[in-house]
Amino acid sequence: MNSRPQFATFSLMLLLFVGQATTPQSPANDPGPLFPVMKDGKWGYIDKAGKIVIPLKYSSEDEFSEGLAAVQVEVEGKWGYIDKTGKVLIPAQWSSAVGFSEGLAAVQVEVDGKWGYIDKTGKYVWPPTK
Repeated sequence: MNSRPQFATFSLMLLLFVGQATTPQSPANDPGPLFPVMKDGKWGYIDKAGKIVIPLKYSSEDEFSEGLAAVQVEVEGKWGYIDKTGKVLIPAQWSSAVGFSEGLAAVQVEVDGKWGYIDKTGKYVWPPTK
């Protein structure tokens, strides 16, 4: 009995499985990791080649986590969230915000300084409390 064809089949299946396990399941248009950069007091994001992907127009920023980044809009001084294309996914409405972890992000309401947690749609999961 020749075990070579079985070995070749097993090897091919193993390579396919390992390839699937190590290949990120992300959209084809994902620019990969983005890095915050500042020039003339404005923040934006560049890719690993140094190309500006998101224009430098924010007062402050946070690194991307779970595909979103908290950014501070200069005009209002409020924080919201953008995706890796620069699209605003959660409009600026908080006095402070941090990155997402396990699908949630902490945000602070300016009126009374209370903190709450939102999901990736901007809906409160835990309303602001002290």
